[in-house]
Order: sequence, then C-alpha cells, then structure tokens
Amino acid sequence: MTALRTRGLDARAIVPIGGSSTVVTPGLLTDLTSSRTFDEWTVHLVDINGDAAENMGRLGLRSAADRGSGLRIEAHTDRRAALPRLAIERLKSNLRAFPPHVALISAHPSAQYDSVRSGCLDSEPGALALDHVRDVLRTYSTACTPELSRSLS
Repeated sequence: MTALRTRGLDARAIVPIGGSSTVVTPGLLTDLTSSRTFDEWTVHLVDINGDAAENMGRLGLRSAADRGSGLRIEAHTDRRAALPRLAIERLKSNLRAFPPHVALISAHPSAQYDSVRSGCLDSEPGALALDHVRDVLRTYSTACTPELSRSLS
C-alpha cells in the first residue's frame, strides 16, 4: 500500500495495490471511515480485477455513508491512474535536487553504477531510468534477433 500526501496540495491519497483483498481492505476501509482525520482523503483501490475493486469500492462508500465520513473512494485497474501525477513529479524534482549517492545507484539499478562512476551517465533520475529501460530493451532485442547479436560479437 502506498500513502501519498503531497505537501502544499490538496492531493491526499491512499493507494492500496491489490485493493480488492477481502482479507485486508474491509478493515482498512472501516478504520479510515471511522476517523475524521481522513475526511478529505481519497482511497484509490487498485486491482487487476475491476469487478472486485468496484465491489470493494461500493463497500467503502457504504461504510463512509454509515459513519458520515468524507472519505472518497475510487476503484482502478491501472495503478498509473491512481498515483497522483504531481506526486511523481515531486519525487523527480526531489531526486534532482538531492541526487542519489552512488552507493544507492550501485544497488538499484546496479547496471547504471559503472556508467555513472565513469562519467558516461548522469545520475539525474530521468537519465538513470532511461538507461535502465534501454538495457532491458537490449536484452529483449538480443533474444529476439540472435543472428544480429552473433554478428556484433
């Protein structure tokens, strides 16, 4: 589960991934709707099973209505729709202002570590992410066109 609170904005969200869980979600929704603290928050239930997420959303709305809660509940099948874009942009901005230490880069994603250390790759978050995606695509390309990879060896 991801809890996002974007400072300076009204975007307060709780994003349970696998939000249609009948084990965890009913208790979570009951707890959230029982507290006035979350009256201005939104719960984004994310699950690949859209019907189950919708059902859990209806349960949460019923719980909110019964308790007079202002908690908003939305169901999603795509996590990208649930995660506030502004929070992602803020994360990127924070990483630009306070770049990750090379020790962190060496662990996550480790393939970029040598490139950053040698000065071939900037430690800016966008450059790290793009280089990582390129590495993955190179692996797929090699697997799909083995004759090309043999000719380049």
